[in-house]
Amino acid sequence: MQARRWLSIVSVIMTLILVVVILGCAPRAPTSHTTVTLEVMSSPSGTFPYVVAGAVADILNKHHPWLKATLEETKGAQAAIVISAEYPLERKKHVFFDFGFHVSQERAIKGVPPFEKPYPDLKIVRVPSAGGISIITYDTNIRTPGDLVGKKVGMFPLANPASWLGEELLRSWGISDKVKKEHMPPSQFKDALKTGLIDAARINWAASAPGKAGAPGYIRQIIGAGKWHTLPVTKADADKMKTKIAGEWGLITANSISPGLPPEDIQVFWAPSSSFMYDVADDEIVYELLKTLDEYAEEFGDYTPSLKGIVPSKSTEGFAGGILEKGIFHPGAIKYYEEQGIKF
Repeated sequence: MQARRWLSIVSVIMTLILVVVILGCAPRAPTSHTTVTLEVMSSPSGTFPYVVAGAVADILNKHHPWLKATLEETKGAQAAIVISAEYPLERKKHVFFDFGFHVSQERAIKGVPPFEKPYPDLKIVRVPSAGGISIITYDTNIRTPGDLVGKKVGMFPLANPASWLGEELLRSWGISDKVKKEHMPPSQFKDALKTGLIDAARINWAASAPGKAGAPGYIRQIIGAGKWHTLPVTKADADKMKTKIAGEWGLITANSISPGLPPEDIQVFWAPSSSFMYDVADDEIVYELLKTLDEYAEEFGDYTPSLKGIVPSKSTEGFAGGILEKGIFHPGAIKYYEEQGIKF
């Protein structure tokens, strides 16, 4: 009798196990979700922000089941924001801006030139990198901001947010109206410095992750063509700049980029970059966007080595802490980052 009871119990257990196995192996019905396509808007092709935006679009298209992307080449942040602001509500929900320096968004929100009116409905979704602002020169007689008075300084093209940052640096030194500014693509800086067309150039050291500074190609051309040095940006300079734009003072420590580069500590103003969307974007979409970019962060390095190591949660934690207020972030981004343990 006891043996028969145990046999029944074993039979029931085996049946339950079999049912679980069958259910586990049975094909599952696909999760139904309407496909959403983001318009990933970026700077013109050939620029670094364009490469980043293309990487974002490709990663979404390869890996997310329903969140897809198209890459939209524009003339820059100003044009993209002004044009997209007139989009119908449903279309504005799916616009993703990836332009680099956060100063673009700041000026748009406040309505500061070149924007003719404020655009307050823009929200940050990630802070992928930062640029270290400084002045570089071959001239041994240029050691302080005062030495630039009467000199020619190479600046980024006028429509480029990097040009606005350069203007704020010169203004913090009180010499904006005392130097001659030569606006040109940074790829021309090296030759302009060597030929004397300019005496110094305003450059951006790159950082793809906290503590991981790098030298973009045009800077490597400059430092490879002669004995160079930079003008230090002091904390007092940075504090003056912070009244106009988001950022903070910091160092690029000696040998942190590669052996001998930089040969000594460089004092810079770190200006964060940001990717943003309109506040009408659904929280779920923003959350899924960031989650996917985090999960496949290693693939960024496939597009260019300087993108290797960009992880939305880690870079945002490092670059946004103490610089950007929580209220300027999209609620969907806040939800994701707080789940990652990031405190604003």
